[in-house]
Formats: sequence, structure tokens, C-alpha cells
Amino acid sequence: MKRLIFIRHGQAGNDYNTQDFDRKLTDFGVKEIRETALKLKDKSFIPNKIISSSAIRTKMTTENICDVLSLNINDVKFDRYIYEFFSSAEFIDGVLQDIDNNYETVLIVGHNPSISTTVQMLSGNYDIFFDTANAAIIEFETDDWKKIIARSGKLVDFIS
Repeated sequence: MKRLIFIRHGQAGNDYNTQDFDRKLTDFGVKEIRETALKLKDKSFIPNKIISSSAIRTKMTTENICDVLSLNINDVKFDRYIYEFFSSAEFIDGVLQDIDNNYETVLIVGHNPSISTTVQMLSGNYDIFFDTANAAIIEFETDDWKKIIARSGKLVDFIS
């Protein structure tokens, strides 16, 4: 079985003098993402691989998740592609296909609307929409990341 955990970054500031990529989490954004990470920990949804957008707000989100879950930030793959992808198909082709099958649970830290549409497409649940610091857990009845296709996953939890 493979499991994907999707988390949208915490609330970010809206400093109009800052490029979108460089926006930082607010104090509230840090608080809410740490609460989400604690809920993941309480439910034993602990990733053995993290892939995060390289935008500042997702890096800060990932650092807080790693702190709460006692994971090593140096093991995280920061990928600008997560910031740039806009479609679910791009996610499958550009991210899932490259995950080593030794990893059973992978956490993706990203942005809306792509994170919502990807979870919708993978789970077949089209009522999902991510607010900041929300998390979705999808499980797949396969041992091969390359075999994951649209609507092949089961949404097992949504943390808001």
C-alpha cells in the first residue's frame, strides 16, 4: 500500500512589495500548521519522505512539520515544480513517477488550487477544497507509485 499526505501551506502574509514566491507564513500560519502536524502525529500519519514546494511559505511550513514530527529537514526534497504545477496530470507525471518505491508514505507540501484539484482527481472526491494548513490522506492499493492513476486512491482522512 502507498499513502500520500497532502498539506497546503499555512497562512501567508500579503505584503504587496514581496514576490509571491517569497511570501512568509504569518504567526497564525505557523500556529495552524503546527496544530495540523500534531493531528497527523496523533493519528500516526508520519511520512518517510517529504516533497515540498521551494516557495518560502512552504519551506516554513515544512520546517514546522519536521519540528513537530521530529523529522530531519535535511531529508526533504524542495522542488520548485510543486510551486509551478497547475494540473493533476502534471503532478502524476512530474512528481509521482519519480518517487522511490521504498517510501510507503509521502508528504506533499504545496499550494492551491493545484493541491485541491490533485486530491480530487486522485481520490474521486470532488467536494474537497483546501484552506490553509489543511491535510488530506489518500491510500492506494498498490506497491508501485507508477501505477497510481486518477480515482485510484481512497480518501481516508481530511484534517482541517
